[in-house]
Amino acid sequence: MKQMLIATTAILALLILTAFSITNPPKQSTEDYDYLKERLKNTTQYSVEVIEAMPEADFDFKPTPDIFSFREQAVHIAYAIEWNILLMQKQPVDWVPGDRLKMSQA
Repeated sequence: MKQMLIATTAILALLILTAFSITNPPKQSTEDYDYLKERLKNTTQYSVEVIEAMPEADFDFKPTPDIFSFREQAVHIAYAIEWNILLMQKQPVDWVPGDRLKMSQA
């Protein structure tokens, strides 16, 4: 039960962080990406902390069958961060996240 609570909390933390990053952009010029770079840096750091806190044995935990597992959500977030960094570097790429089951803590 304790592991389920930890896993559910970690998934919720990732979802809330992602939602907050998307829905509350700072009021800045669209020409200036420095504020986005800082947000992506903070998001990356926080995401790594959450991933490292989750026991790897629980990476495939799903609170319900119809949503991403912790592993799938972590891969999705990592891919989204990298995709946004490439866009800011003026290297547009197609959204092709690939295998969401490949991530481990290693």
